[in-house]
Amino acid sequence: MTWLQYIYADWVNSGGTITDAVADTFAMRSLPHRPQKARTALGYYSLDATTVHTAGTWAAAYQSAQCALTAAQLVVNGSSSTFALCRPPGHHAHADLCGGYYLLNNAAIAAHWLTQNGKQTNAKVAILDVDFHHGNGTQAIFYARSDVFFVSLHAVPERQYPYLPGRPPSAAAGLASAIRSITPCQPVSMTQITLRC
Repeated sequence: MTWLQYIYADWVNSGGTITDAVADTFAMRSLPHRPQKARTALGYYSLDATTVHTAGTWAAAYQSAQCALTAAQLVVNGSSSTFALCRPPGHHAHADLCGGYYLLNNAAIAAHWLTQNGKQTNAKVAILDVDFHHGNGTQAIFYARSDVFFVSLHAVPERQYPYLPGRPPSAAAGLASAIRSITPCQPVSMTQITLRC
């Protein structure tokens, strides 16, 4: 997704506003061509209109991903625990789609790196996504892979972004051998501290 590095500058150079670049039309991705212009690329590579690009968006997303990779490297190098405070975190971003305010999916980037570089430890890679919103991007990235176990605890999908995904997949869905747990939680009172899943 190298276009992310240049999309804002291309947007401004093609007459777009300097405040932000945002998709206003979304592509039918089944069509065979890839867009060449900023306005069409934004719609082709965006899941929704919430993800805007500004002058500092790419730098922030890139540095956040580097933070996640540094934590992964520390684990492989023997650290007993690490914590990466990544903003934006990215669990709505797919491998080829921005979405939910996110350009890059930091957990997925770190998990993929661990599958490629953590082999000497024989450790398994798992992502536990505990968030009010379903981690649709992370699920999409690892849906057909057996080397990363993905668990998502989130609100009932029909009521909260990203709305459509977030239900347990059917047995016939062709999942890889690392079965994922997709668990929507029933609503509780806003004053309660714990979720009952």
